[in-house]
Amino acid sequence: MRQLFLFLLLMLTVSSLAMKPEGDKTPGFSVKPHYGFIIIHSRDIVAVRESYPKGLMFEAFSYNSGKEIYDQCACSARTGLSLAYWDYDNPDILGRGIDLSVFLEPVFQINKNTSFSFKGAAGVSYLNKPYDPLTNPNNLSYSTRFSFNLATGVHLNIALSSQIQLQMAGNYNHISNGGIKEPNKGINYPTASLGVLYFTQKPGTRQQVRAIPEENIERSDRLSIHVSGTNKQVELKRYYPIAGIALQYMKTVSRLNAAGIEFDWVWHGANDHIARRSGINGNAVSFGVGAGNEFILGKFLFQQYFGVYLKKSIVETRDIYQRYGLSYKAGKHFRPGVGLRAHGHVADFLDLRVGWNF
Repeated sequence: MRQLFLFLLLMLTVSSLAMKPEGDKTPGFSVKPHYGFIIIHSRDIVAVRESYPKGLMFEAFSYNSGKEIYDQCACSARTGLSLAYWDYDNPDILGRGIDLSVFLEPVFQINKNTSFSFKGAAGVSYLNKPYDPLTNPNNLSYSTRFSFNLATGVHLNIALSSQIQLQMAGNYNHISNGGIKEPNKGINYPTASLGVLYFTQKPGTRQQVRAIPEENIERSDRLSIHVSGTNKQVELKRYYPIAGIALQYMKTVSRLNAAGIEFDWVWHGANDHIARRSGINGNAVSFGVGAGNEFILGKFLFQQYFGVYLKKSIVETRDIYQRYGLSYKAGKHFRPGVGLRAHGHVADFLDLRVGWNF
């Protein structure tokens, strides 16, 4: 799970580098009530299985519809600070928390009054009921009063007037201390939110009238090959290499979307070590096929695949996996980026990859 949110944080960082806050900026504020549930991802946290977090979030943001941002991702962007208060619906074990975060939210216009957006956020949290072996032994989710928070969300924005928008969203939130102190199972909680955004003046609408730069348009179907590599820690201070090759075919279906298929081959050195340690003979190779979607965000390509193993490495127990990738169009053929393989809500590994389009 930590790798999954590291991947999201990398996406947030890379995107923010591309979206320099220049020109056509409009300040604004928002308020968003949240309601959700806690994912029980481990037997150790079953004591909080009936917890339904409620939160209230306040944001101060700058909405940027400048040319430089639009040329990079065919979008506008909100950047800002958020302050959230959370009641985890379990006062004796989980208590309550306060989050302070920075966020980036690319915004894509659907029509004059409607847009959708993706949000990534990262920050610090104050939590008032950490683990204590005597007074709070059942809280295995966090053991420090200060932790890190990461969140992502998908939003639908509807204009109610020239300066007010209604925002409906699905969000995924995570709190962890990053392994500084144990226990640290974390809190993973999806939420739904309904908010109101207020702009101090009518925001810019450059993206509704500008043409997308020619070099940022994907016009044709693409066949590409990706080579990836990383390592994974299995035991304290011991890392094992992972290498992979993927063949993709993508068909452009709209200005912002492509659909495709991927064949994925992975040699998993960490799984090989786990098998040998357990006295199991077998190889560490897996092979799978997946179908997926790609968001074309200007020069950035964000891919999501759902795959099925045709062959699993010896210790792999899952039959289905997910693949996520963020790459950058560095010229006509070259595609450097990062990728993540996961099984459900559990991340397997984060990798660096190099792609080449034919």
